[in-house]
Amino acid sequence: MDRFLKRLSSFANERGMPSLGDAETEIAFWRKHDRQMYSLRLSFLIMSLFVFPAFGLLDWHIGGASALPMLYVRAAAFFILLFVVIRFAAPTTTPDTRENLIKLGALATIGGELLLLLIAPEEAAQHYQFGLCVIMSIGAIIIVPRFRTTAMIFATMLAVYISTLAWHPGDLTMVIVNAILNIMVAGAVLVGSYERERLARLQAVTSNELTATNAQLQISRLDAVKARDEAIAASRSKNHFLANISHELRTPLNAILGFSDMIRSEMFGPVNEPRYVSYINYIHSSGTLLQSNINDLLDLARLESGKFGWEDESFDLC
Repeated sequence: MDRFLKRLSSFANERGMPSLGDAETEIAFWRKHDRQMYSLRLSFLIMSLFVFPAFGLLDWHIGGASALPMLYVRAAAFFILLFVVIRFAAPTTTPDTRENLIKLGALATIGGELLLLLIAPEEAAQHYQFGLCVIMSIGAIIIVPRFRTTAMIFATMLAVYISTLAWHPGDLTMVIVNAILNIMVAGAVLVGSYERERLARLQAVTSNELTATNAQLQISRLDAVKARDEAIAASRSKNHFLANISHELRTPLNAILGFSDMIRSEMFGPVNEPRYVSYINYIHSSGTLLQSNINDLLDLARLESGKFGWEDESFDLC
């Protein structure tokens, strides 16, 4: 049985059963599934407590000499199902325990149905064949067990069912037809269970990826806002520095240019040494070149800050 389940799980993974990543995410996935399905599952189990024993009237009506053993079988299955419902509704029951309880309840009802099929009179056997199909299909649709749980239950049921075909009452042809019908129903329910879990897992994976992407986008947005604020602060610091340095440079540079121009023009008397004349010309031209270069840098700062024009004179050196 374990080998069969491992092969079935391997087949499911090869056919695209999405992995949730780690054990913690897997646990969270099944906890969410348990919360979503809890009310529906409990309601169906409680309803089964009334419906399953109610068919004891059918056992008594058509069972004939086998009616009493059939009622015993149904009573045993009922008490197992009653234990399942009580334990399922307990507030301390974990999702994994509930899944095992579903497994126990399914084995009890399906196993009871198989026993009823074996001991029922030939004319009544067809009713229990139909009941087996109903339990498999309706139970799996409403209870929504995990795919592994469904596979284990159906593998056990089909193994017992097929191995006891020789003792089923009725014509051999009809027994084979019913067996094929039940196997087809079990296969269809298995495929549906697999696809349902695959889609649920795919949705969970997509949701987790979307959540992670949104979180990363939020982090990136905060980083971008922080970088923007730092850039604005740096730009303000640079502009403040340039504004201050423009004032610091203006006074000495204007003095150099002004005094050198006065000496060059011999405003207060001639300069008798020709080398001094040459030197003062060099000083004035170098100061003019320095003033031009600094003004170019300040103009570039204005362009970067979007304030190039005559309306902002804080950077001017002249």
